[in-house]
Amino acid sequence: MKKYEYKVTNFEANVSSSSDNVAAEVSGQVESLFEDYAAEGWELLGQYKFMVNYDAGCLGNILANFNMGDGDSSEVINTLVFRREV
Repeated sequence: MKKYEYKVTNFEANVSSSSDNVAAEVSGQVESLFEDYAAEGWELLGQYKFMVNYDAGCLGNILANFNMGDGDSSEVINTLVFRREV
């Protein structure tokens, strides 16, 4: 049976607001990342999204009641999972 080790990294593309070709900029960043990991023996296993919930806590919830804060919040984290045989 093969055994693997895994590496999980988040990915957020950084694109200039004056970019004429956003897709090309993002593709270039993804290709560069993949080439870096491939050079170390990693292969892409998949792309996953995870919802992360933030608890505002007591003070944050009190302030939210007075429109002075957001209270609890959440965001989506985009991750890439790589593996390589050990």
